[in-house]
Amino acid sequence: MLQSGELRAPVDSTVDPPGEYEFMAQASDVAGNSAQTTSRADGQPMRLTFPLKSGVKLNAHLAPGGSRQMTVAYRQVAKVAGRLRDASERPLAGQEVT
Repeated sequence: MLQSGELRAPVDSTVDPPGEYEFMAQASDVAGNSAQTTSRADGQPMRLTFPLKSGVKLNAHLAPGGSRQMTVAYRQVAKVAGRLRDASERPLAGQEVT
């Protein structure tokens, strides 16, 4: 898909075995011109290491009251405080939790 002059495509990195993958982009126009590349715009190879996301552990409490369980209605906001760690228990600072 073309967005703001860039080719973009979603990829599910959990369905293939872990490892490095090289991607190829192919584009064509209505006049029949086509091109393909395995390079990014900066010339670097388009390689990604799967999985793109790694396991994390979140120890937290929910506000208000610090309860362990809370039901939040769709599109409502709840404040969570806690520590985010990777699968090896190392802290992950400054990461957005979605």
